[in-house]
Amino acid sequence: MGSYSPSTPTGWPQNPPPSPAPKAKSKPRIGRIALILVGVSVALVAFSLFSPWYVLSENGPSLSATETISIWHCEVVQGSYEGISISGTNCTLEGNNNTLALYNAVLWPELAGLAVGVAAFAVALVVLLVKRPWKGGHLLAPAIVSVVAAALLVAGPMLLMIDQPSALQADQMAHRSPGTTSTNPCGPSNPAGPNQTFFGGCTYSNISNSWGPGLGWWFSVGAGVALIVAAVLLLRYRKKVWEGAPDAPPPSEPIPTPSGYAGSVETGPTSYYPPSPPGTTSPYPAGSYPAYYAGPPPIPSQGKPCITCGATNPPGASTCHVCKTQLW
Repeated sequence: MGSYSPSTPTGWPQNPPPSPAPKAKSKPRIGRIALILVGVSVALVAFSLFSPWYVLSENGPSLSATETISIWHCEVVQGSYEGISISGTNCTLEGNNNTLALYNAVLWPELAGLAVGVAAFAVALVVLLVKRPWKGGHLLAPAIVSVVAAALLVAGPMLLMIDQPSALQADQMAHRSPGTTSTNPCGPSNPAGPNQTFFGGCTYSNISNSWGPGLGWWFSVGAGVALIVAAVLLLRYRKKVWEGAPDAPPPSEPIPTPSGYAGSVETGPTSYYPPSPPGTTSPYPAGSYPAYYAGPPPIPSQGKPCITCGATNPPGASTCHVCKTQLW
């Protein structure tokens, strides 16, 4: 028994060629910037551990000396006096019990901040680079860890800035001879000095004195600020990727139904099919119509949004039909 295969009817519109699939959106730039800032902050903390946290210097006609204190409470003196080189290292701060206790108290938040900063970098790296539809809490985790690391890294320098003058003053008063007053590098009439202020300087007897934080102190503060900025950018990344994911694209415009035919493009013509010739069977099952009558495929009203490109996928889909990202 023969079969019947009609040709495309003249005048009936053909389906337009399928539009190319949209390219998957690249990761937002703010995410990359945040990741770089977290990495920079970790590097700054590492540098701070091997840089001086406090510097005192004296410069005069016959004296040039610099004293530095690291976060490991190692005091290093270098310089010259009347042409003779002087140097020394003291990591026990003997006789300076209050200063030693202060630097020990600052050391632990700094080490904890370094550990949490490394954790923040690892979490941000996973969330930003691994393709999967993270939940809102997952996207929030890098920002939270970054804020915790920033708090630890800023707490240490602030504690040192607030307590070091009083610690130096207490150690100086504990070792002065009875009936004498505490020595002051700025002279008896000027109360300024390292035991009064964290930053400062003065000139007395042709000797210029200065004191203040070293590179290690600034590196730690800079790392904390960088982590705070990174946390803000990570929150913006979360809002852009999770809460601001685009909705399903609007359906393409319907193809107009040609005049002279009943029905529509979406449902196919209702009165076009000719009767099958005797002895043949129509190739069109009941309720079906040729592919060239079909309109654009319907877009599901509900489905899984792809967190990478924003396309809406039908319920039950395991991979995105646009960028092929796995849907979890």
